[in-house]
Amino acid sequence: MNQETIENSELVDDTETVSNETSKEADENENVHDIMEEMPSSGIFSYPKLDEFLEGNTLKKAILKTVEFGSGKYGESVALYLDGIWYRSSSETVKDEARFLLEKNLFPCKVFVAEKKSENGRTYYTLRGGEDE
Repeated sequence: MNQETIENSELVDDTETVSNETSKEADENENVHDIMEEMPSSGIFSYPKLDEFLEGNTLKKAILKTVEFGSGKYGESVALYLDGIWYRSSSETVKDEARFLLEKNLFPCKVFVAEKKSENGRTYYTLRGGEDE
């Protein structure tokens, strides 16, 4: 055998064997941490998008109880607690409206969630329903 073969052989011999099996005994006898509980992946970004609240409609009335802002790799988003369920939006209009409600402490607040089209055809959302922006 040449030197390279000997080195590779030694590496193979020194490598540990890793088992893919999960020990049920360890789960029962130890306090096993869950990475999803210890390190939530996305906070508000795990909430469904605001369009899911609309359920295919273009306008829907709701009670908004609170909001939370968060920043992710694509910028700021807002979480909206609508009718007992959290939703999220990155719509600039919704963020501005939510920020206004938060600054004025206007919760709970009746809102009219709407999907609208801008003049250039872009879809955006608002909490003021038919009001023109």
